[in-house]
Amino acid sequence: VGRFLNDTFGIVLAFRWTGAVLAAAVMAFPLMVRAIRLAIEAVDPKLEQAATTLGAGPIRVFLTITVPMMAPGLVAGVVLAFAKAMGEFGATITFVANIPGQTQTLPSAIYAFLQVPGGGCFCGSAFGPVCFYLCSCAGAVRMDGAARCAWHRPMTLFLDLNHSVGDFNLALKFQVPNGVSALFGRSGAGKTTLVNAVAGLITPQKGRIEIAGRAVFDAGRGLNIPPHHRGIGYVFQDPRLFPHMSVQRNLNYGRRPARSFEIDANLIIDILGLEKLLDRRPDTLSGGEKQRVAIARALLSNPDLLLLDEPLAALDRARKLEILSYLERLRDELRLPMLYVSHSVPELARLATDIVVMDAGKLVACGPASDLLSDPSLVPQLGLAAAGASVLARLTAQSEDGLSTLNTSAGQLFLPRIEAPLGSRVRVRILAQDVMISVQKPEQISALNILPCHIISLRPGDGPGMIVELNSGNDRLLARITARSAKRLHLQPNLACYAIVKTLSIRPAEVAI
Repeated sequence: VGRFLNDTFGIVLAFRWTGAVLAAAVMAFPLMVRAIRLAIEAVDPKLEQAATTLGAGPIRVFLTITVPMMAPGLVAGVVLAFAKAMGEFGATITFVANIPGQTQTLPSAIYAFLQVPGGGCFCGSAFGPVCFYLCSCAGAVRMDGAARCAWHRPMTLFLDLNHSVGDFNLALKFQVPNGVSALFGRSGAGKTTLVNAVAGLITPQKGRIEIAGRAVFDAGRGLNIPPHHRGIGYVFQDPRLFPHMSVQRNLNYGRRPARSFEIDANLIIDILGLEKLLDRRPDTLSGGEKQRVAIARALLSNPDLLLLDEPLAALDRARKLEILSYLERLRDELRLPMLYVSHSVPELARLATDIVVMDAGKLVACGPASDLLSDPSLVPQLGLAAAGASVLARLTAQSEDGLSTLNTSAGQLFLPRIEAPLGSRVRVRILAQDVMISVQKPEQISALNILPCHIISLRPGDGPGMIVELNSGNDRLLARITARSAKRLHLQPNLACYAIVKTLSIRPAEVAI
């Protein structure tokens, strides 16, 4: 090998300082590689995935997320390599001997110094190979590091997908209009798989995805636009904030040139209440604050569509209500198209304009939220405890006794005080289990809310109960009563009756402004 290198390239390694560098590198390099490999494996791939959804390509993700996160391991590897090179004796003295002024390294110089009492001094050239090696490592690191407001526009989302993972098969086709479209279903229904397909984080086996008429995936044509070019913001179940960046730098990370609009960063910061958090690090934030930053970061990437995969799942009830109010402002003030994943009916009742109901990877129903959430045929999917309907009303008065008066299409509703200006439109969700039915207008009872209705249908359940669908003015109500009560009252379609709702049975989470 030595003769070949000498004859072909003119490279001589034996008994040369270049051989000393090579010997030290061969012995030290494995320690650095091991430390760096462990550091790379410790980088959370979810953070790299989040960066991709913010428009960062593979090179930028590596330089801004992977490298900074693995920096401690990189430094540790260099230190270990330095220590090994400083102490390497056997390989260098075997390969290049110990020629003072030519191949003598620091360990061999120390050895020679100790073998001859009072003799010699350390030759400055002993440091040459080590310094050259370290400079080479540092140069390699430097080289790697040097590499490179309102939307007000229509958006329709069309999906026709078929994707299998093990025994699970996702096969559905639907289209939803502009607004907040919600994916609803039990755990395992395929909601997260679907939004990951929309974001480009997984590649479906068959199908087509269109956003605002633009195809981002078409298996038949071999089209699969990468995530960072789809123009989609993604808010995951966990915030996935970059821990080595401040809140301000997290927000700036996804900023990309606007195509036909420019999101106002100050508006987003104001809506989500982030003014006092900009200089803080993610590890100093509460769960609710982290999720607000994650939402703002996704918005500031100027997306055509915002995906939210159960963003409130890990929060307590107080934080959920807090974030819901922020999301409502985003919906109303920005009119940003959203695809919102949840298995919470109260969340959908407050936010969604359209709902897609899924079960075991299949489409159950798709349509306006007001229709589906009051559809008695969907009670098995929504759950008995969550079954109900939403009533549109307008706030008309505030009373000194702590009650608010709302006008509905069928009459007045009295609720615990709602903090909103008079004249505000309010959407109230009334649970089926909180509605009683009377065939005559009740007198001398404590309940304040008595609405005239007509029966639309009666649907018996598997047990002793049934769901009664009611028409109340322009709204629909659902009542959950026993079959015995229905029989005793002779309830039947088209029968005039009254729905009775206790004022205090309507919780704050069921009221949306």
